[in-house]
Amino acid sequence: MPAPYAGRCLCGAIEYRLTDEPVTYYACHCTNCQKRSGSGFALSMWVKRAALEVTKGEPVLALTKAVDGTPRYYRDCGQCGVRLWSEPARFPELAVLRPATLDDPKQFTPVLHMWTQSALPWVGIPEGAARYERQVGGIDELARLWRERGKP
Repeated sequence: MPAPYAGRCLCGAIEYRLTDEPVTYYACHCTNCQKRSGSGFALSMWVKRAALEVTKGEPVLALTKAVDGTPRYYRDCGQCGVRLWSEPARFPELAVLRPATLDDPKQFTPVLHMWTQSALPWVGIPEGAARYERQVGGIDELARLWRERGKP
């Protein structure tokens, strides 16, 4: 189904619309993502920041620091605390959407799983999914893999 895609926080105080297709979408199993998400991995859907339109409420801008000390900016719901997306300082034109906040997240599948060397042993990675033991190249490489998904 083509854009736009609707999404919201858990309590519904914040609603948004994604008006363009994702730039890339992947699962990261690194230990930093495990800690940050409180889960076995983190899902990251990079989108054009200009394609994110808030249609209800006002997400709160939160600031934390990455492991290397650089600032990390997030947009959260001030009522239920759900993180909706992050805004990487190095890529001001992009946002990293938390894809489970989409109303229909099943319509997308991650293009790859990275840092599988630190994947928890009970996490199942789908058969046939692209796997990388470590980091895949930068955002350009991740975007290329997304564009080429499903091609022979």
